[in-house]
Amino acid sequence: MIMKENAITLKILMPCCLALTLIFAWRGFSPQENTTIKHSYIQNTQTTIENPNTANKPFDFDDFFKKELHATKKETNFQPQKLNNLVNKVIDDPIFKYLNISFLKKNNNINDSFFQKYYNEEQLFKMQKLTKYISNKYSISIPQAEEIIYNTFLQSHEQNLNPLLLLSVISVESTFQPNVQSNSGAIGLTQVIPKYHQNKIQKLDNPTKDLWSIDGNIQVGAEVLKEYLVLSKHNLRNALHRYNGSYHDQSNKYSKKVLSKLNQYQIVYNDS
Repeated sequence: MIMKENAITLKILMPCCLALTLIFAWRGFSPQENTTIKHSYIQNTQTTIENPNTANKPFDFDDFFKKELHATKKETNFQPQKLNNLVNKVIDDPIFKYLNISFLKKNNNINDSFFQKYYNEEQLFKMQKLTKYISNKYSISIPQAEEIIYNTFLQSHEQNLNPLLLLSVISVESTFQPNVQSNSGAIGLTQVIPKYHQNKIQKLDNPTKDLWSIDGNIQVGAEVLKEYLVLSKHNLRNALHRYNGSYHDQSNKYSKKVLSKLNQYQIVYNDS
């Protein structure tokens, strides 16, 4: 009886196996080959930011980002085409207190290197556009967004940083909320922890009060970021994780967030 049942089962299974074999042969499909292709694809799409060799020359942020930041484009759904009508190309718009030619004239800083670099039609337009983008996206006022942009660019110039990198750190750390304080005691836009950075905080006119201000907090945060870049020998991911206190995080979660924001701000800033 058992032999008879086995014979019936074989009669049913053999045609099915034959049919599957013919299908795989016709499609040229091999489960082992498909697995190999899949893993190969994953390896080829993984991206890392290498440590640039800066032993004998100044670190070129622009060149570095140009080569590496394309890797973050897949990590964001950012749509640059939505920027078209964010701001009119008027560099003396009265809505701006700092980012216009009038501010330059009032402050008589024509010979200052910062103003020489940024106070021209092209750069002012870009900063105005970035200000309106930040204001719209994070629901903060134009004056507050403008003060953040102005001080971010000013302090980045002082520390020889890419201003959009510092802006990205602020975005991830505080979402542009100047009065936020974390459970670990990190303060303000750049989330500075006072007990670790007293030497930088003491440079402020009023250390206790100014660390909560937009300009004072960004000044200290820029110095901290520059220090960690130097300590990390300009390995950007390592520097960012030092800044965040997540140096041993193998997933690079924090640096991925910052670089994704950086990619967005580069698109806003350079889209005309």
